[in-house]
Amino acid sequence: MAVRSLEQARQLWRDIVHPPPAQPVPPTKPDKTPKKSVEESKEPERRLRPEQELFFMMSLGSVYESGGKDEIAISCYMNAISEIVLEYNHPDQAFPYCGLGSVFYHIDEPAWALRCFLKAREIREERLGGDTVDTATVYNNLGCCMYMLERNQEAKAYMELANAIMDAELGPQHERTLTVSPAPHHTALLRATLTSALSCVD
Repeated sequence: MAVRSLEQARQLWRDIVHPPPAQPVPPTKPDKTPKKSVEESKEPERRLRPEQELFFMMSLGSVYESGGKDEIAISCYMNAISEIVLEYNHPDQAFPYCGLGSVFYHIDEPAWALRCFLKAREIREERLGGDTVDTATVYNNLGCCMYMLERNQEAKAYMELANAIMDAELGPQHERTLTVSPAPHHTALLRATLTSALSCVD
């Protein structure tokens, strides 16, 4: 039901952004203008902005991931990477890699998750800087992966860095700061970036 609702919302958004053209009023006099060809008379394709397409693809992947349909979730995130073209320096390019990392982490593939989060870190650091909340989320996710791979010193360094940034940017009692913890079983950490993704569209 949730997936169906998302797909319906996606179509509704298209209708709002690009409403279908109004039906022409029948002419009162015989219309002697040349008739348009079939190709010319087609309605223009109604498309969302790339950021909106990404929003819905990430939402769909998150629904499948939450429902345990990991292969479909991975497919959604991979499609977001390969099919949705954002501007070259757009920071939202990191979202699908975070989604992939989340799935791989939860199916006990920390090495693959690590590769995804490293790519997300590269994008976030280049386009947002290394001291933002979104970048700190990736640092913490990297820490969780390092812990699972028994790279404990690196895990500790990433988690402490994430905590310091969250503390400085949001305050020590903020909900996101409190979730930054060396406990690798805290799966809510890896969903924080997806939560951000769901609010990235105006």
